Amino acid sequence: MQDDLLASALLHADETEVQVLDEGGKAPTSKSYMWVIGRSGLQPIVLFQYEPHRSKTAALRVIPEFKGTLVADGYKVYESLGKALSCQLAACLAHIRRKFWQAEKAAKKEAKTETVLLSSQALAFIKRIYAIESELKGQPPDQILSIRQKKSKPIMESWKAWLDALEPKVLPSSPTGKAIAYALGQWQKMLVFLDNPLVPVDNNFIEASLRPFVVGRNSWLFSQSVGGAQASAALYSLVETAKLNGIDPHDYLTLIFKELPKADSAEDFEKLLPYQAQAHFSLKPYQAAK
Repeated sequence: MQDDLLASALLHADETEVQVLDEGGKAPTSKSYMWVIGRSGLQPIVLFQYEPHRSKTAALRVIPEFKGTLVADGYKVYESLGKALSCQLAACLAHIRRKFWQAEKAAKKEAKTETVLLSSQALAFIKRIYAIESELKGQPPDQILSIRQKKSKPIMESWKAWLDALEPKVLPSSPTGKAIAYALGQWQKMLVFLDNPLVPVDNNFIEASLRPFVVGRNSWLFSQSVGGAQASAALYSLVETAKLNGIDPHDYLTLIFKELPKADSAEDFEKLLPYQAQAHFSLKPYQAAK
């Protein structure tokens, strides 16, 4: 699964905390991380990988070789990773929106009417971009590129001019000041979607894929051992990828436990991949819980 992901033109990446109690050289209360990379499209894949930390070294184990475009948030390790791999980075508009939403919320709480207005104006620019993106669903790449250049690019240019003019007037340490600084710091990476029709405006695909792990963690709280965390990563990778490919996870795992002992060639193993199994075996379709 990792090989197929690294051969893709576009990758999404994110990470979240996980607690491992018996981890050599670390206290039971220390933080470890579950990284996840993925691709959307006709054969979507999400791959979970446990790492003891959130460093560039860990990131390079998760993504050891990649020359395409990596969609990620503003965490600085992704900048280092992009330089190490010589790959292109694309920013996440949803993270920028979240910063301004938080600033707007804080200003409303403190009854700062003028600051509320500033954050609302920023959110209005973002809303316009998302409205255009909603029109592009199902469109061919050339059409997506054409419409983004015609409609989205002028909005991004106007928004950038607005941010540049506003930045020196807002206290940098304020929530709004921090939101502006984050947006400007991500700006060049944010513009990537204008020139590449395959690049989405946000990282929501991988965040949605990571959510079942985050929800589950609220119940089981921790992994006892490193081996347990690695087993969780493997199972989440298989189950979530099966779901994305429309396969019932229980039926898929039943197939794996039955067929895996018989596999003795690369071809045998590849047939069991969750995004290829449906072509070789009869599997029940996935029905999301209502």
